[in-house]
Amino acid sequence: MNLLFRFNFKELDSFRKFHIKVQRSRALIYTLGVSLAILAKVLNILEIPWVIIVLLFLITYGSSIFFAYLYYIGKRPKTVPLQAYWMGLDIFLFGVVIFFSGGSNSIAFPWAIANVAASAYVAGRSSIISVMIGNLIVCIAAVIAREGVIYHNLLTVIVKMLILYGASFFAIVGIPKLREQRLLIAQLKEYETNRANELAKLAKALEEKTKELNILNEQLREAALIDPLTGLYNRRYLEHRIEEDVAEIQRRYYNKEFNGSALEDGNLIGFIMIDIDDFKLINDTYGHDSGDLVLTQFAQILLKGVRRMDSVVRWGGEEFLIVIRRVNFKILEWVVERIIKMVKLKEFSIGGDKKLQLTCSAGFCCYPFYNLNYFSWFDIVNIADSALLLAKREGKRMAVGVKEGEREIKNEDLERIKETLLDAEKEGLANLVFKK
Repeated sequence: MNLLFRFNFKELDSFRKFHIKVQRSRALIYTLGVSLAILAKVLNILEIPWVIIVLLFLITYGSSIFFAYLYYIGKRPKTVPLQAYWMGLDIFLFGVVIFFSGGSNSIAFPWAIANVAASAYVAGRSSIISVMIGNLIVCIAAVIAREGVIYHNLLTVIVKMLILYGASFFAIVGIPKLREQRLLIAQLKEYETNRANELAKLAKALEEKTKELNILNEQLREAALIDPLTGLYNRRYLEHRIEEDVAEIQRRYYNKEFNGSALEDGNLIGFIMIDIDDFKLINDTYGHDSGDLVLTQFAQILLKGVRRMDSVVRWGGEEFLIVIRRVNFKILEWVVERIIKMVKLKEFSIGGDKKLQLTCSAGFCCYPFYNLNYFSWFDIVNIADSALLLAKREGKRMAVGVKEGEREIKNEDLERIKETLLDAEKEGLANLVFKK
């Protein structure tokens, strides 16, 4: 029976699966029948040659494997349904058993019910009458072959068959209904399985599409925060990112984890506004393509001049804003000096073999400035920008830093610090640091 259980059902339709299972049951039933015949032979109940028992076993078991294989590979005769072949074989085998087990006195007549029940289960009500008549004809033929034409014996066969069929009539008639229900259940299960597989595939495809969309959205979000020319962050990025830094300083300030000196020791945010000196002249003399090359190289210098935790933002045109995290004013001075020196030493390519020596100017300041309640981070950016303009007016190639002044600041002093740094310094509201 092992061969019948090696068929892979995964790619088969419900019809073929059903009939392969029928062949398994058929092999089991006939193997049981042959086993009973062997037992009867040993007990001298049946007068049947051993060779016939062996042939019956080989035919029944072998035919089950053969028909199961035909269903498995999908081969069907064009004229007669495949089940008609093995049903006919079963009827023939039934006649052979009747012949060798006593003719009209055979104890194998109840097996006729198995034939009819199997046909009813597989082929439905339409096959019941045909199989009943086939059983009767084969039994009569087997009795005639064994005992000759003896009407009493033939009548005995007919009566036995009618009694068997009559006694099991309602059971046999109900079998097709059972078969239909079993088939319907099998089809529903198969449909549910297929549907579940389809839904699983759709869910997987949806998950993959969602991942792709998430990646695409992330790429779009990143693209919206990146300057296309230099590859640096833009203002929109800074507006999103800086709030986290400001919130961290506010937490420390209001929770009194650090006092003012502790913040000064290296927990401020430094802002550097920086641009290229006489950049307009480069565009006017060599063209905007050369100007774009210079901006790209300048951006790379700025990135090299800071840490990974810091941010370099293209603020607009040739202006760049550098955000230095966790610094004090002295460290910020050193960073500005370093960047100015790196720019001076750089030979900027403007296309072909042409190169230029350029300089830059910068303004810088730290947040918080005086007090968290006085200036926002954006105010500090404006102060750094004012310091940059002052550096330009003072001759370029330099940086101007803005520190807190000695005088106590008041609300009416805030606008003067933002607008006129030189006046603010004269009034003691700010200290200016010039770096060349």
